[in-house]
Amino acid sequence: MKMANAVVYAISDSFEETAAAVAKAAAAQFPGNDIIIDRAHCVKDRMAIDIIIEATKHLNSLLIIDMLQKDLKDYLIHRAMENNIAYFDIMEQAVGTLSNIVNQKPNLVPEATYKLNEEYFDRMEAIDFAVKYDDCKDPRAIKKADLVLIGISRTSKTPLSIYLATKNIKVANIPLVPEVVPPRELFEIPRDRIFGLITSKQKLNTIRMERLKAHGLNDEANYASFERIDYELKYADQIMKDIGCVILNVADKAIEETASTILQILKEVNASEKIRLQF
Repeated sequence: MKMANAVVYAISDSFEETAAAVAKAAAAQFPGNDIIIDRAHCVKDRMAIDIIIEATKHLNSLLIIDMLQKDLKDYLIHRAMENNIAYFDIMEQAVGTLSNIVNQKPNLVPEATYKLNEEYFDRMEAIDFAVKYDDCKDPRAIKKADLVLIGISRTSKTPLSIYLATKNIKVANIPLVPEVVPPRELFEIPRDRIFGLITSKQKLNTIRMERLKAHGLNDEANYASFERIDYELKYADQIMKDIGCVILNVADKAIEETASTILQILKEVNASEKIRLQF
């Protein structure tokens, strides 16, 4: 059974996408290899670092680090070395060299590129919304959200929600599970605000096996079996067709690419709404 060749974790102490962009560019240089890229944004304490280490220490992993808080970065590097996990610090040489050129010590302030203006606070509010209502923690969020993502487990709903939140969009994501009736609110909002996410059976099988392994569970569990995945995908497809929403296949697509597609569709929908209002 095919397994991922490597897992690359892009780790940042802010909402910057620098580490993820480097990880994506590096992985693209190895076609034919199944390299999974995962993100850990806004790492602010040692507990978060410990969770990352526990999730990666038994995998063929690389940590790409974009952190400016020295104490946390030093702790992360110490834990990585302690567990023989490969790592690469993308900011160390760049900031150090620039410091020598301008003859000035760096501020080492995470998120220094974000200005504290209205747009910044709108972004923070959208991110808080995405985290608060992740995995349908409260169905009432469906009617409050700018858009809703639906799909079975491991179809990128959460990372996509967070990424869209950085674009000031409030997103609720709803897992579709055959044993659980979908919230009625899904059928009470405009279908053009809902996006269904699907992916390939092979991709889901690989990701789910890695997740089971990361949690110390048997990778032959029903959760990762092709039979279960096929059952869930067929169930989700029927729900999405009943709703009449746009269905996007996220297999082999970066989060940014899927987000760009969604944003373009929303732009077209909003333009259409404005035209109708003129008549």
